[in-house]
Amino acid sequence: MVASAYDAKVDGIYYNFDKQKKTAEVTYKGEWDHDYYDAVKIPKVVKYEGGEYAVTKIGKKAFKSCYSLVSVEIPNSVTVIEKSAFNGTGITSITIPNSVKEIGEGAFSSCESLTSIKIPNSVTVMSDGLLSGCYALTDVTIGKSVKDIKDNVFRECTHLTSVNIPEGVESIGGNAFYGCSRLSSVTLPKTLKKIGFSAFFMDEKLKTIYCYAENVPEADLYIFDGVPATIYVPAASVAKYKSTEPWSWKTIKPLADNTTAVSVVSSNCSIVASDGVVTVAGETDGLDITVYSVGGQLLGKAVVKNGVAEVDTKLQSGSVVIVKVGQKSVKVVL
Repeated sequence: MVASAYDAKVDGIYYNFDKQKKTAEVTYKGEWDHDYYDAVKIPKVVKYEGGEYAVTKIGKKAFKSCYSLVSVEIPNSVTVIEKSAFNGTGITSITIPNSVKEIGEGAFSSCESLTSIKIPNSVTVMSDGLLSGCYALTDVTIGKSVKDIKDNVFRECTHLTSVNIPEGVESIGGNAFYGCSRLSSVTLPKTLKKIGFSAFFMDEKLKTIYCYAENVPEADLYIFDGVPATIYVPAASVAKYKSTEPWSWKTIKPLADNTTAVSVVSSNCSIVASDGVVTVAGETDGLDITVYSVGGQLLGKAVVKNGVAEVDTKLQSGSVVIVKVGQKSVKVVL
């Protein structure tokens, strides 16, 4: 017989109640009872024994292994999503409200159908293993308040092709991008101070890393094992990177003074211009990329392969071009 893990079931959702605080936590029926299916809408307030309780937490393992669960609507009353809350569910996307301040370890791990997620600006830490094993994940937006990306956060997210780490992030944990076999481009912020062990280990298609940190981040010796990337860093810092292991083991090149990553089409797609070369990263293989002058002259074209396309315009820095990515056009300064 399976022990009960809940106080009451209300409108198809299992809850535990704190009668003193008048709050409710979403939970599960029993350890191995996968009792949530299809779409679930969590209310802001739930009535129980004549009282009203604000739903403030999605508890540990609340939806764990609910394979037939495809979507969950989270109200803006929720402040905490606990460890393994959605582990192994069938959700394809999730909207996390800005009321959420804490997301526990592995909360969305092994969600094999999850394709997109946005970490809200209210979250400061991406916990251990948060998105590990999300094989279908292609679109990630990291909130502006995130400072720490812990161990294994994106481990084996095998369809992730490009990641822009926002300004404010100070550390990337061990194995954070381990086994991201399609990852081709990563942008690292000025604020980055530390990268943990094997962070990019065996990312065999990672060809380009744009690192804007002027001070060389502390890094474990094995972060780039099996990685063929060229690393672009601030021009004034090239010598420091070339003399610091393990950075010195890779090809280090200067970022052009005006090199800027431009978000386009999706949060994972970026356009970077340097030395007359336009690089589009994070788009779908087979997509056409064309570059025109502002007068409409075709300067070059390429097809995205392994998430990346490059067009050498042969123009000088400071020139303005129009980059067409699929059906969307963006003006870019070289």
